[in-house]
Amino acid sequence: MKVWTVYWAQTLRTRHYMTKSALLFLLSVFILVYIGGCGEKLPEGLPKLVPVKITVIQDGNPLEGAVVSIVPVGDAGKWSFGGTSGADGSFNVLTHGKYPGMPQGKYKATVTKTIEIRPQLNESDPPPLYALVVDKKFGSKDKTPFVFDVPSTEGEIKLDVGKAVKIELK
Repeated sequence: MKVWTVYWAQTLRTRHYMTKSALLFLLSVFILVYIGGCGEKLPEGLPKLVPVKITVIQDGNPLEGAVVSIVPVGDAGKWSFGGTSGADGSFNVLTHGKYPGMPQGKYKATVTKTIEIRPQLNESDPPPLYALVVDKKFGSKDKTPFVFDVPSTEGEIKLDVGKAVKIELK
């Protein structure tokens, strides 16, 4: 009986020591990864990005599936910005489709949304027919009324595209 008790006492001490060692090892790895950084590095020349949330409204309600493209005012720039609105009409702006936020500055936004009004179910059917449900002026960077400033801190922008339209695309 005494041998059995000594065996278990030594086993528990060893297991406790191994568990403690394993925890210290994992903690060390976590700290190294955190300090060293993991993930993709930002592209060279990318300015500081500010979190920006955009909400698209149509007929007083959130507009799901609206595609928003954003361009700097007065400067072509080499970065692209935008996103697609979700069920609540909003999205967080991404730079180059993957970096959250956009640089501080003045911008224009275009908004488009296309729906399929006649699908092509079989090869013998005529091709599908699509329609714009947002007025064309909102989709043109020369005619869009949406001009806004991105502040140096987090911002939220609302884009109201007015009444729904149905303009068939041919």
